[in-house]
Amino acid sequence: MFPHICEELWKILGHQQSVEVSGWPSWDAEVLKSDVMTLVVQVNGKVRGKIQIPVATEQAQIEKEAISEANVQRYIADKQVRKVIVVAGRLVNVVVS
Repeated sequence: MFPHICEELWKILGHQQSVEVSGWPSWDAEVLKSDVMTLVVQVNGKVRGKIQIPVATEQAQIEKEAISEANVQRYIADKQVRKVIVVAGRLVNVVVS
């Protein structure tokens, strides 16, 4: 029953040849690429926020964005930032004391 229904729907969609002889759709890897990436921001190893930045952003700008995130600011407000570790494409860890 289902092959018959699929064939009828295929014809309704405007295709002239049978669904049996048409090929599988091809995929385009370029469509999967994104211009923006999401990074997790940690303070002393605990997740405190997320930021979305362009893929081509430099490390210094990533550090600035991570430190300026609102929830991260709450956890580093009265502390000194010792180090900012950026793991490309994954996360930013802000070490404070």
